Amino acid sequence: MTLASSRLLFVGCGNMGAAIINGIIAQHPKAEIVGVDPTVDRARSLLKRPDRVMLCQSLDDVKAERFDIVVLAIKPQMFAQAADEIVPLTRHALTISIMAGLKTTALRQKFESDRVVRTMPNLAAEIGDAMTVCFAEPHFISEEDRVLATELLECIGNVEWLSREADVDKATAISGSGPGYVFAIAENLIDAAVEEGLEPEVADRLVRQMLLGSAKLFAATRRSATELKVAVASPKGTTQAGLSVLENENALARLISQTVKAAHMRARELGN
Repeated sequence: MTLASSRLLFVGCGNMGAAIINGIIAQHPKAEIVGVDPTVDRARSLLKRPDRVMLCQSLDDVKAERFDIVVLAIKPQMFAQAADEIVPLTRHALTISIMAGLKTTALRQKFESDRVVRTMPNLAAEIGDAMTVCFAEPHFISEEDRVLATELLECIGNVEWLSREADVDKATAISGSGPGYVFAIAENLIDAAVEEGLEPEVADRLVRQMLLGSAKLFAATRRSATELKVAVASPKGTTQAGLSVLENENALARLISQTVKAAHMRARELGN
């Protein structure tokens, strides 16, 4: 079975669900996709090709149908309410969850199928540049299932399979939540630039291009982040002056460590 020949159900067509659907349709225009979301109008507005997706407001509308892949793209807090209705739909399907924190053990216990893949993409799925981490118990899914899940998730970017489920929560705090940290830094850089006297529109353009160029350089080179930092910081130069404030008494390192620990802890809490 391939992705193109599969019948897919998306439970939840919000930002992430819609981004994955858009990525699939871009590569497989004839894919058969059904989406269930209580806010159908909003879901339709997020889809680039809403004409290629059968949208329903309730799981009742699809309860008699059979799917090859079921993607759970709802918030973990909503899962308990919808679980009983989802169970029959997973009986013959490969189930792919993007619900933060929820472990495969809990999902397998609830569903009538052991074929469960736990994943965590990030917001860059909207442009096909996501970093998605995945985990599945190897004795519960076949190699065909693994290939199928990879094919689906590669429609939105890169895929990294993890060998331990505990690492999914850790990775969620890095690649899953990471874009939020980057945007917070961007927000504060723009504010600081305006405070120094730059026009807001100019500050916005400078920060956007600086982040884009820096990310491209980091991705294209074999040099480490430390080596690149040293390369841009000339002795007694402007960058070194700024870094001396950021790194004074390891302030930045401590703040980032605390940030990641808080996100990791929250991912674990959601799983409980």
